Parts: sequence; C-alpha cells; structure tokens
Amino acid sequence: MKTFIHHLRATLRSRTILVQSFIIGLAVAVITGLLASRTKEGLLLFASVAATAGLMCHAPKQRSNSLRTVMFSYAVAVIMSIIVWNIIRSYPLSLSLALFIGLFAASFLLLLFDIFHAPALTAVMGFLLYSGKLSDLVWLLLGVWLVCIGIKFLWYAASEELKVEHFVKEFTKRHYGQ
Repeated sequence: MKTFIHHLRATLRSRTILVQSFIIGLAVAVITGLLASRTKEGLLLFASVAATAGLMCHAPKQRSNSLRTVMFSYAVAVIMSIIVWNIIRSYPLSLSLALFIGLFAASFLLLLFDIFHAPALTAVMGFLLYSGKLSDLVWLLLGVWLVCIGIKFLWYAASEELKVEHFVKEFTKRHYGQ
C-alpha cells in the first residue's frame, strides 16, 4: 500500500498526467461547443475525438497518432458516411446494414492506405447517424481537424520528449512525432 501511495504521489507530481487530462478535456469541450447537441451521434463524435486526444497525448510518436494519419482517417470517415448516407436515401437499408457498409468500407480504405486510426471508425458511426445537412459534416470535419492540430501542438509545447520545431513534420508521411 505504501508503494502504491508513493507511486501515485510521484505520478501526480508529474505534470504529464495533468497536461494530458487537460488536453483531452479541452478537446471534448471544443467539439461539444461545435456540435452544441446531446444526441447519440454527438456522443459518438465526442467519444471519438476524446479517444484521439488521449492517443495523441499518450503515444504521440505512434504512427497511427500522427496528424497526417489522424486527419486523413477522419476525412475517410466523413467521405464514407456521405456515400453511405446517399445510398440510404436511394435504397432503404436498415441501420445495421448501413453501419456495416460504412465501417467495412472505411476500415478497408484506412488499412489499404496505411492511415488507420481506430477512433475514426467511431466517427463513421457518429457521422452516419448525423441528422443535419451533409454540408455540416464538412464543417464538423474541419472542426475536428482544427481540434486535433491544436491538441498535438499543445502536446508538443508541453512535452519534454517532443520539440516544437518538429511540429510541421507531423503532416508528412515518414515523420511520426520524432
């Protein structure tokens, strides 16, 4: 028990956990403000962006958490959602089948193009369930991108292992936070 308490105190003294938690909370707050709703699709999108924030802070050098990968994966999520949404308008499909088509196609493309970021699959569900105008999905995508860029930049600024001058390299294919 004494070891656990000592470890807990040492961990809390470290600013890393506080900064990570702050950044994750900030990401969810910003997306909540962008959506301004408490709908099921909004909750899925909140969960998706919170998971992305957590992954980008916890494992910033992982290839699946580079800004390039994250941004492309969310773009695929929106594109597949729009395509499936248009199919649903033309051919009445069950929600389960629509979700299967959207998730299968998005997963396939993410893996094919080596841009797999798991929370983007949750975003596919959120975008598919979205009941607003399709053009709003593009604005949501831009909002998610801006939040992700902000999260990653904050992490570069707060982290001792990453250098702010390398931030721009996050958008390149071969750079993964190093």
